[in-house]
Amino acid sequence: MPYAWGTTGLGIDIAKVTARIADAPLDSWDLLFDPENARRLADCGITLLDAPDEIDEIALNYLGYPPTSADLQQLEEAMAMVARIRPYVRYFHSSQYIDDFANGEVCLVMGWSGDLYQAINDARQGLDLDYVIPREGTVVWFDVMAVPRDAPNPDNAHALIDYLLRPEVAARITNKTYFANGNRASLDLLEAEIRDDPGIYPPADVMARLFPNPVKEQDYVRSRNRLWTRVKTGL
Repeated sequence: MPYAWGTTGLGIDIAKVTARIADAPLDSWDLLFDPENARRLADCGITLLDAPDEIDEIALNYLGYPPTSADLQQLEEAMAMVARIRPYVRYFHSSQYIDDFANGEVCLVMGWSGDLYQAINDARQGLDLDYVIPREGTVVWFDVMAVPRDAPNPDNAHALIDYLLRPEVAARITNKTYFANGNRASLDLLEAEIRDDPGIYPPADVMARLFPNPVKEQDYVRSRNRLWTRVKTGL
């Protein structure tokens, strides 16, 4: 049962980025994947998620391939593109970027929508931070609840799920975490600035450019993990 969802996009320190690239493509993955842009932003800090399954799909889509592609040659091309910006990436991590972005220690972050909105909300005074869903499209993901087949207390599990899916509870979760929820009845209970923010609840034209993160065969996953290790180590 999905209870939260969001996107993978870019957290941008507007002042620091535009100071280094006057005509910076703030609405595009070009800001990250163009090696010249990455080079110019390296000193103020670029971070990537340590999530090869998402970066793979985003890179494939950016190159014009289907995100669902299982073609190993296309995978190698996608990872080679990411490897070209490796010298300019400060680190690969899936949580450290939240505090670093909020404190102004990094200026361009690939991250998850709710995490980056929390960072923006907690940002040090004077920072001009934004979250962007790049125009080329990106991954839409879902946090879900499931009850194992052999769960010892399934009635308790269902009681918890029932509680979390109450409109007023779902709204409180979204208002606190900035992660969208799938409960239509909760929309009127959301804070207006959250409900109307296109980075949290994207409009239809943006939704049309989002794609789920598909499950791929194990042989493909092994190849992807091997290539990802090379990207991270720079070897």
